[in-house]
Amino acid sequence: VLLKDLVPGGEAPTILDVGRLIGVKGANVKTLEATSGARIVFSPDPEPQVMLWGPGDKAEAALVLIKEQLASLRGVEERFLIEQRFHGTLIGVGGRTVQHLEEQSGARIAFQ
Repeated sequence: VLLKDLVPGGEAPTILDVGRLIGVKGANVKTLEATSGARIVFSPDPEPQVMLWGPGDKAEAALVLIKEQLASLRGVEERFLIEQRFHGTLIGVGGRTVQHLEEQSGARIAFQ
């Protein structure tokens, strides 16, 4: 199923949206799989899509959960201007600091 077909208005999800659906170390996918009972695999190529395995009712439950997740991702985005000299400190060695912040907050953090 193409992810754009799960979003109202058919707006194509970005690669960042796919990353948010997967979660840090696959945590969100694991939760979605445990809740729905279906096996879930996201693929970014050629267009962001999701593949589901399981009985029809479990696959349908997974689709509903994914739609809810996509809707919640669309609602909140905040941007902050942080001087580039502080990026390294916030990212941390091997990305550990930013990973910890993401795990604790549930937010996705990206630097541009």
